[in-house]
Amino acid sequence: MSSSSSSSAASKRPSDQELTQTYNNMKSELNSLAQKIGELETEADEHTLVVDTISPLDGDRKCFRLVGGVLVERTVKEVLPALKTNQEGIKNVTMQLVQKYKSKEDEFMAFQKKYNIQSFLWKQSSRKNPDLSANPPVLPTVMTVVNIKWGREKKALEFRDRILADIKLGELRQMCHDWTKVPLGGLTLIYGGATMKDDNAPLSCFGIKPNGLITMMGTKPSKTDIRTLTTHGDPEEYALIVRIQTSLQKTLDLVAEHVPKYEQAAQDYIRSDPGPVQLSGPLPTARKSLQDAHGMLSESLMKSLLVFDGVVCKQDFEVARATRREAVKETQRLLDKVDEINDQVKACDRTVSG
Repeated sequence: MSSSSSSSAASKRPSDQELTQTYNNMKSELNSLAQKIGELETEADEHTLVVDTISPLDGDRKCFRLVGGVLVERTVKEVLPALKTNQEGIKNVTMQLVQKYKSKEDEFMAFQKKYNIQSFLWKQSSRKNPDLSANPPVLPTVMTVVNIKWGREKKALEFRDRILADIKLGELRQMCHDWTKVPLGGLTLIYGGATMKDDNAPLSCFGIKPNGLITMMGTKPSKTDIRTLTTHGDPEEYALIVRIQTSLQKTLDLVAEHVPKYEQAAQDYIRSDPGPVQLSGPLPTARKSLQDAHGMLSESLMKSLLVFDGVVCKQDFEVARATRREAVKETQRLLDKVDEINDQVKACDRTVSG
């Protein structure tokens, strides 16, 4: 019985030649799809640039469009709808290709796992070259390319024998640091308008497309800044200090814009002697505006405190730790002020039960 089963299993396994051919075909198809997606992404960026440039222009303004290799005179109102249609078409085709790529990628990984392709290819190579048996080669399967844009600079980071699901964000950030020398603490990666967080997360969870473009934010500090602004001249401490100061400045800008208005509106409301407020029903317009303003400000300040709380400083980063303490202290002071204004408003409500 066992002999019959073994014979049946062996008959179902593809031949060595079939395995090699299937492997190469699948790999080639994946690389071809990735290249096509990258080309479409570039074309989409070009369309977006043109659309954004001519959209504000007068519709009757003349422009030129390349049709069949010939420049043809048109007007903005004639060209713009066609560009937007093409833009949407490129987007739809790209989405379809991305879905196809992911499906083919899953099939490829399942194929490799089912037939233990890495081991199989190594054995095939070692038969042709016995010297390889002592040093098994690293056999490439798929080339994953991630494009990074930092200011005006661009760089394609290549990952051989890796797919997006195998690449951690922390590894990509480290490669960006090695390339730009921007401290990791001040290095931010953005894809699709969202900040990429969690260094342990695989790139696949961020929705990155093959050959996708990631924007990198961060400044390479000068040696003078590092030496004069940090405890021991560590660029990572400098990055943390800049990160804290930047977050605090955003908080201060928000407060400077909204708190004076909120405080003035609260004083006007209190002086108006509004009378009883029934909290179980709809609030008067002025009271509702104050409630919304307090909610927005307190939530923003609480988020700032959480940001500062998430900044981890080493024990010997004395300047960074002091900077964080002052930022927390100032933000908490502002939060207390906003809450105090809210308490004054609530005290004058003379609330009645519903």
